[in-house]
Amino acid sequence: MYNGSANQLISTLKGSAANDQIGDSGSAVVGTSNVVVMSRSWNGGAGAVTWCDGSVPVTGELSSANSLVGSVANSFIGSDIRYLPSGNQQPVDIRKLESGIYFLEIEQNRKVETRTFIKD
Repeated sequence: MYNGSANQLISTLKGSAANDQIGDSGSAVVGTSNVVVMSRSWNGGAGAVTWCDGSVPVTGELSSANSLVGSVANSFIGSDIRYLPSGNQQPVDIRKLESGIYFLEIEQNRKVETRTFIKD
């Protein structure tokens, strides 16, 4: 991650294998300084999602210690992240999602709750 205002490198995240392609599914800014990095090709397609707090850099190799990671090849965790700004109460249409296990993080009044759902 790079802070364009301060012209400073603030975080580096790398894979452990040549084809890990960290960030290959993109990234999403959350709030004013946080970023979610999506790496669907990490570890043979197991995939990973990494939360990067703008005030606490994530540096080094992507792993289960710093990311939500898939456990088997071709599970492609991190293929898609949807961010709805605070106060957004629109329904999320899951009809086009592939079958799989999904995580929904809900933040309200400074409390964060993670829900899991399975789509057949």
